Amino acid sequence: MTENTARLLRLTETNYLIYQATMQAFLKSKDLWDHCINSSELEIDNKQVAMKDEEVKSYIYATLNEKQLVRVDTCETAKILWDRIKETHEGIAAETKEIAVHRLMNISMRKSENLLD
Repeated sequence: MTENTARLLRLTETNYLIYQATMQAFLKSKDLWDHCINSSELEIDNKQVAMKDEEVKSYIYATLNEKQLVRVDTCETAKILWDRIKETHEGIAAETKEIAVHRLMNISMRKSENLLD
């Protein structure tokens, strides 16, 4: 598992949208994404399904820092874990995007500048 987790993007306060896309692609490539979106429908009592759910959680845990792990360490399923990360970071991602758009909209040139500068 360590060779797989070495290429995973670490979640930070500012990269949630990229993290979400790359983690989703990674888990889909391993046929594990359903555990993040449907685990309530999956048979968690089934030992094989439970082991795959734990595998998903371990991949996600490997991308988190200590502070983030404290927030999610009580999550029992991969879906609950994914939802908690989503709830925590989607607001931050939207706020960051809004700030970037605001800055972009307020860019102006000084009289002494031209487009070639």
